[in-house]
Amino acid sequence: MTPKFEHDCDACDFLGTYLGCDVYTCGGEQDGNMKDILARYGNDGPEYSSYSFPHLRSLLAKNHDIEINVKQYECVVMPYQEFVFSEYATDTIRAIVMALAIRGVTE
Repeated sequence: MTPKFEHDCDACDFLGTYLGCDVYTCGGEQDGNMKDILARYGNDGPEYSSYSFPHLRSLLAKNHDIEINVKQYECVVMPYQEFVFSEYATDTIRAIVMALAIRGVTE
C-alpha cells in the first residue's frame, strides 16, 4: 500500500487509505501502547485529524454517550458506536475506525 498524501513523520506507521484518508498510528509508544492515531486528508501540514488511541479505544469499547453540537443551542446525545455510523461523524473518524477494524489494531 502506498499513502495518497505526503506525511513526513518518522514515528508514524501507515495502516492504509480508507474513505480517502491515509490512516497512521503515530507518536511511538506510551506504556507499551501507541499514543495517537491520525487520518490525513490532504498534503498540507494541518490537513489531518488525530485522536489519542487509549481514549478512542475506551470510547469504542465502553460505548460512552457523547454529546454532539448539531446547531447553535441544539445537541444530540448518543452512544459512541452509534455516532461512528451516524450522519454526524466525519470521514476521518470513520476511516480511523475502519482501519482499526480491518487491520485488527487493538494496542
